[in-house]
Formats: sequence, structure tokens, C-alpha cells
Amino acid sequence: MSRGPGPWQASGGRRRAGSYLSHRSATDEVPIYRRESDEDTKTVALNLSDEPQDVQLRSGKVLFSTVDPGRNEDFTVSLGLAPREGVVVGHG
Repeated sequence: MSRGPGPWQASGGRRRAGSYLSHRSATDEVPIYRRESDEDTKTVALNLSDEPQDVQLRSGKVLFSTVDPGRNEDFTVSLGLAPREGVVVGHG
């Protein structure tokens, strides 16, 4: 089953060009990576722990959550992650 391009892909399913950078707020329990290109920046945060975690990111919008597919809130600075939640965040 295909649901169309994910938040990390360009339309048509092509992978976006750009680099992956480790985020300064990353920890062993919450790895965080930025995906940068000329067009935009996305951040991927993965809470690998069994406890809720707060991560410090620049403001953005949740584009995808592994725990809550309907999650799409805007946030500034701090983003709460549920246990075992992964998110893709867009920065406009």
C-alpha cells in the first residue's frame, strides 16, 4: 500500500538532495538529525526511551509522528515526545 511521498521525499517519490547533520541537542536516548537542502530543512527526532522526553529545536511544525498520525502542531523551541515516538519536523 502506498500513501504517497513521505515528509522526507519530494513529490513523485524522489529523495531530496541535501546533507544529514547530527543535532546539538541529541542524546543516546533521543537521536536527532537535520536534513538540509537548498529548499528546506527537516529534523528527525527519535525517542528511543520508555519515558516522555522534551527536545529543544528551533520552531517548526510536526509533519509526521509514529505515535499519532494526526499530529501536526506548530511549536516554538521545545517539543514533547511520547515514549518510543519518532517525528519529522519541518522548519519554514
